Amino acid sequence: MLVYCLMPNHVHLILVPGDELGLRDALGEAHRRYTRMINFREGWRGHLWQERFHSFVMDERHLIAAARYVERNPVRALLCARPQDWPWSSARAHLAGADDALVSVRPLLELISDWAGFIGEPDAPDIADLLHAHASTGRPLGPDSFVEDLEQRLRRALKRQKPGPKAARRDSHTRDLFELLERD
Repeated sequence: MLVYCLMPNHVHLILVPGDELGLRDALGEAHRRYTRMINFREGWRGHLWQERFHSFVMDERHLIAAARYVERNPVRALLCARPQDWPWSSARAHLAGADDALVSVRPLLELISDWAGFIGEPDAPDIADLLHAHASTGRPLGPDSFVEDLEQRLRRALKRQKPGPKAARRDSHTRDLFELLERD
């Protein structure tokens, strides 16, 4: 895990899964166990979090902006004055330069040497909208070259496509129609 922040009604995590199913399996099981524990302890029933988890790939520039956004979340919500004042986030670990029970700080500290200055800066003006948009679609966040590289490596379309039938399908249907007409 690179970044986390536990909020009263939601959780922000920035993770790099070890395999294809790692993210789904780990988060699904953690969510089930935590929900059962809290519901049992409090005598509650039902969901604890606002929504299911959302995931998407992002390039390094957006990863850095997302890390700041996540660690500054309690400040924006007026729960504390500074990110490091919130005990349920990775901000303290990044500032101390030492892993905690959940986060590995080295990958991000190799990119940002002055973490205190970094999280002290305001968020990029459009980062919240970008993160929310990509969380809802699951599409990669980054420049076209980043997305195109992912498409080539994964051999699948990741960019938003035009709505309606795909050209290849339309061509095959057209061929089928012409073949049918030729037979008659």
